[in-house]
Amino acid sequence: MARSGDTSFNQNKIAYESFEIDVSDSTTVSDPVDLQGVTPLGLITPATLTQGSFSFQFSHDGTTYYPLYNVANSLVTITVATSAAHWVGLERVDFEGARYIKLVAASAEGADRTFIMVLGRA
Repeated sequence: MARSGDTSFNQNKIAYESFEIDVSDSTTVSDPVDLQGVTPLGLITPATLTQGSFSFQFSHDGTTYYPLYNVANSLVTITVATSAAHWVGLERVDFEGARYIKLVAASAEGADRTFIMVLGRA
């Protein structure tokens, strides 16, 4: 996992970064992402996936992880087709206050997969 060295700004003065998230072959949970004060805005999926349903885990300390639920008490999930890359916008409010997150696949991937998370800082 590598955090992009480039940061860009839009007209609203929001700084954007990107971060690679790897889900390894035969696993369902990525390594943790230390958000370091930025908020996830979107996720770019790889062009090929074994399955297309994902959720997130949250941690305040980097040790204990919990499923991420939104204010409506619904598990935060994304579902995409498995045969094309996708941009999936994320609700900022769902991730505010999170320090560490993990991407969780509903079932194991058949090969290593790299996702790109786009992060923003107001």
